[in-house]
Amino acid sequence: MLDQYLALSIIGVIILVLGLALLIGKRKGGYVLTLLGALWLLTMVIYYAFDYAGLYETKSRLYPVANVIGVLLIVIGLGAVLYYWARAGVLRGVGK
Repeated sequence: MLDQYLALSIIGVIILVLGLALLIGKRKGGYVLTLLGALWLLTMVIYYAFDYAGLYETKSRLYPVANVIGVLLIVIGLGAVLYYWARAGVLRGVGK
């Protein structure tokens, strides 16, 4: 049976390859899909590193660290998206 985290890693590789193909072909959405695939794989690498370090064992005193780092990554990602949208002018006129 295929491990769910291995399956998620394979999906990340597929997204990255599709994004690179679109980017090379200068198609719309290639950059975004490549970025999504790369960040997906980065997330899986972080998971595997934490799992190897034993952070996901419930007896570990560092068990909450993974959750704190996850929340920080979400906040940083949301801030980056809002910054990009503000620079691109997407947020102008919102709420009027």
